[in-house]
Amino acid sequence: MEKILLLQDRISLALDGMDISEIEMLLRQIGVRAIHSLKVHNLWDKAGGQTVSMLERAAHGRVKVWADLKLSDTPQTMAFRAKAVREAGAHSLTIHASAGSESIKAALDNGPAEVIAVTVLTSISPPACMEMYGRSCAEQVQYLADLAVQEGVCSLVCSGEEVAALREKFPNVNLIVPGVRMPGSDARGQKRIVTPWDAFKLGASRIVLGSDVTKAKNQGVAFGEIINAIKANLATDS
Repeated sequence: MEKILLLQDRISLALDGMDISEIEMLLRQIGVRAIHSLKVHNLWDKAGGQTVSMLERAAHGRVKVWADLKLSDTPQTMAFRAKAVREAGAHSLTIHASAGSESIKAALDNGPAEVIAVTVLTSISPPACMEMYGRSCAEQVQYLADLAVQEGVCSLVCSGEEVAALREKFPNVNLIVPGVRMPGSDARGQKRIVTPWDAFKLGASRIVLGSDVTKAKNQGVAFGEIINAIKANLATDS
């Protein structure tokens, strides 16, 4: 029952490719009570720091803004950009753990309340991961998670395939799982996917919902069906 009651704090909504008018229409259909945060990147590229006030108005100030910028740069540049995100009022900022210890620390020292370190993108397949890093996805995720947590990161992004192992090792770290799809839905470029309820059962703190909602013909209905399916599947384990 506790999992169900806390569900409203455990969903981030990815607003990829949407402009502010489309976002406003989406939020009118689905409401914001179940949403922890709104994740944006291209809107930030267009509007910069004004994105925060735009989204706060659209959501009536009831959700957090997540600047999904996936920063990976020199420590000085990371510090400058993380500070800009903090000063704009965003709650969360995404960086790549692969940027290295000094850059991670620069983001933490200068960024917003939550700095989220991405381990291995969910769009990277196991063969591609081996080709790129010489490690399996599980090994590379663990390596980067260790690096980020050692520097003080409290929130990590991983796929549903690695979340159980990270939860066992890091019981107090926020584990955020994108690449979440309903059974039978289009993967849309994601390689390591999981259902919303399985992500939670495996240990996710939060999940990221995206195209299953934003690309649906009726976004309100689609969102409601996903929430109900999560509740139903979590209830069977309570």
